[in-house]
Amino acid sequence: MAKQGGFSGVIAPVLTPFGEDGNPDAGRFVDHAHWLMQEGCTGLAPFGTTSEANSLGLDERMELLEELVDDGIDAATLMPGTGTCSLADTIMLTRHAMDLSCGGVLMLPPFYYKGPSEEGLFRFFAEAIEGVGDEKNLHPLQRIGHAHVAADCGFCTAGWVVTAKALLDKNLDPSADQVKAASPDTSAAARLTPLLFAR
Repeated sequence: MAKQGGFSGVIAPVLTPFGEDGNPDAGRFVDHAHWLMQEGCTGLAPFGTTSEANSLGLDERMELLEELVDDGIDAATLMPGTGTCSLADTIMLTRHAMDLSCGGVLMLPPFYYKGPSEEGLFRFFAEAIEGVGDEKNLHPLQRIGHAHVAADCGFCTAGWVVTAKALLDKNLDPSADQVKAASPDTSAAARLTPLLFAR
């Protein structure tokens, strides 16, 4: 994704117009996005809850996003909705947004399933983050983890990287006791300790 200081100002959802045939109308979609930017919006959020994202197929969402970028909307101003109930689909849509250099994404939790646990939600987002990572887009903690910590299963690796990031956001110089307190178990603490102290 584009490296920037984040979004600010007016970020508008982009309604998705449909034609008489029931398919999304790419021309009106792009025209509407240009109009929003001309009217003073600083960013656009296509495929959020007001954009009929759940009525669109994955290919339609990706093609419409490409239409915006191809027609001159700066990808850094785009924050497309990429969250779905399927982790694989969420990763695919998020990776596509990254490949287009979008400034960010909106990622809903898996909303269809009622009452997911806090751990389940954490795992969903952690796996999505790990799923879109690649050699050139690794967070510094991921790089350190790969260099100093043994590889783990996908769930655990994502978990301790996200846990380390949350801990460092609160305290840039945590003690060993704080690392242990932030870890869900001794196995995670054993992985977090070299990760945090190797930076």
